[in-house]
Amino acid sequence: MSIVSKWPVRLTIAIRDGETDADGHLTETGALRVFAEARQAYLDGCASLALLDVSVRGCDVTLGPAVVRTGVGVATGVVEIFPDSFTMHARIRSDDDGDLAADGVAELSTGSDLPIECRDEFIARAHGAAFTI
Repeated sequence: MSIVSKWPVRLTIAIRDGETDADGHLTETGALRVFAEARQAYLDGCASLALLDVSVRGCDVTLGPAVVRTGVGVATGVVEIFPDSFTMHARIRSDDDGDLAADGVAELSTGSDLPIECRDEFIARAHGAAFTI
């Protein structure tokens, strides 16, 4: 069974030296960096966050079996919204064959109650998501 999910942001990111292990699998350090770049691209596209300081409360990645040679495709978006924080997920796939290189989850906060405009923008972006990965 396959599930197709849609994501508001999708990027292709080159892998740097040292971000794969001896077998060619993405390392935790590499996956965290890729997720951070995708997360920042999403946040940069949010007008409602432009004047707010967003911090990462926590971030975790689960590595997959893909062999990564030169780059990855990564997609991300907000999946949960709470009064004072929001959760983003990321899916990272090898550019070579599309196999799963990592999944990520991060909790972010503005340090106070999340403005209603942010919530509305996150929902609108999720509804308008056009990218699959």
